Amino acid sequence: MNSPFTSYHQEKEFLKEAFESTEHYLEVNKVLDKYGWNFINPYIQVFKLNHILNQEKQGLLSQEKVDSFFIKEFYDLSNTLSFIDGYFNRSKFISSYNYFIEHSLILCFQKDYAGAINLLIPVIEGTLGSYIKDYRGTSLKEGNRYEKIKKSIKQIKEDILLNIKSGYESSSYDKNQINHLISFHRKYYDNWTLIINTFLEKSLFAHTDINLPDNNLNRHLILHFIDIKKYHSLGNYIKLFNCLKFLVWLFLTLERKSILNNIQNQIFLEKRLLYEELIKQSEKLTPIKHAILKEYDLNNKSDLSHNPTYELFNKDLSTGGKIYLYIQKKMLFFRSKIELKNNPTSK
Repeated sequence: MNSPFTSYHQEKEFLKEAFESTEHYLEVNKVLDKYGWNFINPYIQVFKLNHILNQEKQGLLSQEKVDSFFIKEFYDLSNTLSFIDGYFNRSKFISSYNYFIEHSLILCFQKDYAGAINLLIPVIEGTLGSYIKDYRGTSLKEGNRYEKIKKSIKQIKEDILLNIKSGYESSSYDKNQINHLISFHRKYYDNWTLIINTFLEKSLFAHTDINLPDNNLNRHLILHFIDIKKYHSLGNYIKLFNCLKFLVWLFLTLERKSILNNIQNQIFLEKRLLYEELIKQSEKLTPIKHAILKEYDLNNKSDLSHNPTYELFNKDLSTGGKIYLYIQKKMLFFRSKIELKNNPTSK
């Protein structure tokens, strides 16, 4: 085992601090749950979580502030779009669904939230199903499919801990030391998985015939139109996207891969330019969509009229840098048009 620690004591203290930090995250998560945001994910920066907790303790936190926090996180375009090619594509349990994830992201930025959400829910189900079938070797064709899916987070945690334990086999630590270190690992992952597991069991995959959840983000209700409500919101899409962030963190850990961003520079540049243009062009269509849908009670006018802000990629660039990005964007569009025109199946 290649360990970054020079001694058992150093590693023990590090793991103890890591576990104690998750106690803090549980406290923040409890606050957010009051405002309908069921969970945080491991990629939210700690100082931002501390700010939320301090605002709550001072009596300054509100529904609007919490909503704005998550929307602002999501509209950090450099971060959000990086998950497609920097994280999701590296997990064998998620990568095969990347097309549908990215398609849902496109729909979301076009404010087509119903379509975006209806695409992402089966993706979450599919990734967990892939783990159950491919890693655990358990069939989902037999009964209790959703009971197996709901138990999958706990199983992922146990498999991660098995990997960690096997890593200590070549260490110089004695049995008692290893068991002590494993106990801190277990407490750490117990707390993290509690956060995501509660969301899946109590909301997304909850049994609606037994315990109807208070919120609208439930797979059975949405995909089968059991209870038709305005579930199609930006906030609900972000919750599902954050769920995928959480799952990729678990899967990459299980697969013993880096949990950090590995997106290639050229892919990042192209996606950043393309998504900015997508949002810009989509805004032109929003009034048309509203005009078509405005007579329906389900028309989500509040989300359609809300225009989240994001920082332009060329914001701090010199004139030369802005010209370079402009040329890159024009080349991307031109190349895409040529590829579509030369498609042999086109008429």
